[in-house]
Amino acid sequence: FDKHDIPSGIARTIIKFHKANAIEAIQQDPYRLISFGLKFSDADKLAIEKFGFNEDDYIRLSGAIEQALHTRMLDGHTVSKHGHLLPLIKSLLGSENLA
Repeated sequence: FDKHDIPSGIARTIIKFHKANAIEAIQQDPYRLISFGLKFSDADKLAIEKFGFNEDDYIRLSGAIEQALHTRMLDGHTVSKHGHLLPLIKSLLGSENLA
């Protein structure tokens, strides 16, 4: 986890949750790190630069949606319409087409 600049607190939580499968879980879906407190931009950089994910990978798009939903939740919303999520997703992905 240090090799990929994943903060130690997040790494400990991931290991506690995924146990022996922690590294494999992150290799399969680095965007899981969002659920453990890593920002989308950091998870995105890791996924693309270290694990070779493409910008249009389904897992990346799903991670952007997860981050957008989390952002809305932190703003006090328990339900979000497409129109509220799309601008957030577009901003995260840097592309209207991907959003």
